[in-house]
Amino acid sequence: MSNLPERGTRPRLFGTLVVQDEGDIIEELLGSLAELDAFDAIFFFDLGSEDDTFERAMPFDGLLHAPQRIDAIYTNRLRSELIFRNRRHYRVGDWLALIDADEFYENDPRDLIRLAVDEDADSVLTYQAEFWFTDSDLQNLPNEDVTRPIRERRHHYLIDWSEARFFRYGSESQSGLSAVSPCSQRLLNRHYQYRTPSQIERRIRTRRKNQQRSIGMEGRSEWLHVQSDDWRDYLVPHRLCQYDDGGELRFGLPDGVLLGEYMADDPEIHRMAQLALEIAAHREGAPR
Repeated sequence: MSNLPERGTRPRLFGTLVVQDEGDIIEELLGSLAELDAFDAIFFFDLGSEDDTFERAMPFDGLLHAPQRIDAIYTNRLRSELIFRNRRHYRVGDWLALIDADEFYENDPRDLIRLAVDEDADSVLTYQAEFWFTDSDLQNLPNEDVTRPIRERRHHYLIDWSEARFFRYGSESQSGLSAVSPCSQRLLNRHYQYRTPSQIERRIRTRRKNQQRSIGMEGRSEWLHVQSDDWRDYLVPHRLCQYDDGGELRFGLPDGVLLGEYMADDPEIHRMAQLALEIAAHREGAPR
């Protein structure tokens, strides 16, 4: 993709996708984004993957603009710098999206961007449905067909996080992403950060290495949820999760499960349950 499109009557949407060692899921993500056809361009940066992430992304040249490898350590500051590295393509009124390699939109983001424009909002937030690798997934793993889409293989989740993912580009002098006046409604994302034991091990290894290499750097990402080097410590009991049966994703905790049951020995599981309750309460009280 050598030339970016002109803006017509709709806001243009540009994505920035920063990846590292996501070869097992990158084709599925890019395929879903290509099918959605919501982006005018996606700027793709590979931070020195040790697997075949970059090679698997290359067939999507109609979606990705000038994909490149860069020798850099991931920090939140780096991600912001990469977004604005392409500011020459942006115009006031365009929208910028942060894309993660393991996240899938449950709804078309253009619908909420149109609503955000009508509301003169500067951002669109998401609800994050965090899908987990559970004890039942481990039991079924020997018989799993890994060629099936990840949403057909991982079913256990909690909607336990929310953050801004889309931002209106306000001026050529803009150097950061503003979420002061977000849209009244939020997009729903499916986040598959834990997929298989080998992938979890790779994820831990990559983030541990980045934690060490980024000590003292501005905007360093702490990844506080990465507390153990053993993938088994990220295994979640399936009964403590909602189950995706193909219908509408559900907020809050599973029926019949109490917050006290999440204490166990893992404070991370308890934290995600607390956030799931808070998000469910917020959604019930939010304007429709």
